[in-house]
Amino acid sequence: MHEAFAAISTARDPEAIVARTLTAAIEVLGFERAAYFTHAASDDAGAAGLVLLAYVDALDAPPPTLDCSAQLCTNVEPLSGEEGELSAPLVDVRRRYVLAPVICAKGRLGMLYLDGPRAAAHRDSTLRLIEALCAISAAALQNGLALQRTRSLASRDPLTGLLNRRAFRERFERELAAAQRAGRCCACVMLDLDDLKRINDSGGHAVGDVVLKHLATTLAAAARPSDIVARFGGDEFALAFIDVEVAPARALVRRLSGSLAAAGLRCSLGAALSSPSSLDVDALLREADRALYAVKAAGKNGYAFAD
Repeated sequence: MHEAFAAISTARDPEAIVARTLTAAIEVLGFERAAYFTHAASDDAGAAGLVLLAYVDALDAPPPTLDCSAQLCTNVEPLSGEEGELSAPLVDVRRRYVLAPVICAKGRLGMLYLDGPRAAAHRDSTLRLIEALCAISAAALQNGLALQRTRSLASRDPLTGLLNRRAFRERFERELAAAQRAGRCCACVMLDLDDLKRINDSGGHAVGDVVLKHLATTLAAAARPSDIVARFGGDEFALAFIDVEVAPARALVRRLSGSLAAAGLRCSLGAALSSPSSLDVDALLREADRALYAVKAAGKNGYAFAD
């Protein structure tokens, strides 16, 4: 058990912490099934809820559905019982169950559900071990979530939530290198929100911030899951289309320009395409920026590709 606790305590990623907690419940405590539920936001009626975050089953059965009653969501002590009880949190309890809260100093993090004990261990001693497991997991999760927030603050633009310039460059370098090794291309788009100063002067910076957030949302919606979107600062944004051929890349840029126009945003865009054997991130950014300023010189609110 000490090794399992040490593995949980030394993990830094919240998903890894939860995974190691479930592994300990199965391999060390001897349960057949382990599930971790996190607390969902309250609905319109103010009711709390639980959402399945991770699940391990020695029998490889489908994940369970927990009865999300108010008692289960707010309980601060472990609940335990036998299969067949009307108050059991699952319809298909396996032999005996335990439902234990995972709580840290800052509040409730989730619920740990276990059932199907493979040995007839003493119930009180098992509950004490489960409580200790939840306490270790809660402390590790509190630290992991704090580290996650710190990393997010270091890599995200505070206004829009998009990546910042440094994080964009670091990720784009990795993706571009991988694409070039595979003989494929990427496209880098630099774009400016036209006349942000005029917007701020006429409506105030609060109005300008609303427009910038609208632009960020539109860019994120236009990007594919593999693409990278960032705010470099002020009215300057960047988007990298990852692993595309030349013709589809050009179509993506044209579609992006149309999406911005449909959203009521006047923007100037410059795009540069990589090749499998040339152009690093800095060169792509320079080429895209050059195309961007060509659009501005031609009257703004359009797009152009670098030669």
